[in-house]
Amino acid sequence: MKKLKPRKWMAFLGLAILFALVGTQDLSAQRRMRDRPFADPSRRAERFDMLMKLKLVEALDLSSEQGDRFLPVFNQYRQKTQRLLRARGELMRDLSRHVRLKMGALEEGEENGELSEGELKERLARLGEIRRQQEANREEFYQNAGQTLSTEQLARLIVFEERFAREIVRNLPNP
Repeated sequence: MKKLKPRKWMAFLGLAILFALVGTQDLSAQRRMRDRPFADPSRRAERFDMLMKLKLVEALDLSSEQGDRFLPVFNQYRQKTQRLLRARGELMRDLSRHVRLKMGALEEGEENGELSEGELKERLARLGEIRRQQEANREEFYQNAGQTLSTEQLARLIVFEERFAREIVRNLPNP
């Protein structure tokens, strides 16, 4: 075996230490991210809702009395909205899987997603029904909110929803 010169030995040792340090930094960063409270998806959604409510109360300039009446209405609206979005997501996954299968984009063994003509019609009809329920939910929310909010605050609410959604989409990471 050939003996390494001291200079090469030191370079080799330096590289080994550098790789070890970089590896532990990655692990500790991953550990820190995992241990953070917002790393848990349910906590992240909870924090998102809290942030949205805080910004909403600020944007609407609600009095404490208005807040006490408005926030339960808003919470009910958000719960219905989330339920409808989950149902829509399930239907969209079924349709997406069917379309990918028909286009040949699925791997072998994943062929259990094909829907019959009747199943497709039923899924499309359910999507239309969910869309109508979403619109009815929004209308009901605006009517109930209008009982607590002034016309000016109702206008601020509509603008807030639009801007907040746009801001969220803009800040999402690119796929």
